[in-house]
Amino acid sequence: MTTTSDEGLQRRLSLRDLIVSGLLFIGPLAPVGVFGVLDARSSGAVALVYVVATVAMGFTAWSYARMSAAVPKAGSVFAYASAGLGRAPGFVAGWMIMLDYLFIPSVASLFVGIATNSLAPQIPVWLATGAAIVVITALNLTG
Repeated sequence: MTTTSDEGLQRRLSLRDLIVSGLLFIGPLAPVGVFGVLDARSSGAVALVYVVATVAMGFTAWSYARMSAAVPKAGSVFAYASAGLGRAPGFVAGWMIMLDYLFIPSVASLFVGIATNSLAPQIPVWLATGAAIVVITALNLTG
């Protein structure tokens, strides 16, 4: 996305682009790592857990849509937190979201490695994790 001083924020992502970008960000196998824990903790109601999480994420998306209309600046969390809470909390929020963008794909790749190793013990966790990192990075780089 680009910004110009006359036009403000330009929306260039289609719905398809946004969905594909989101899927590539989390990696298609990200839920595999938590499935067993969810199954055990929810007494087999994993689908309900995902439905509740989807509703919560829907509210988050709705909130972001409202904030982007109220604060039409690039920068997402930093811009919204700065507008609502001030520059210092905005700075902290910006760094926290950057760390989130770094750690979530890393943890998802590690879960892929652990899940792959549990399904095929002859494949070391580090090798499966490395392969997941390579695949997810390649998918992201191809756009």
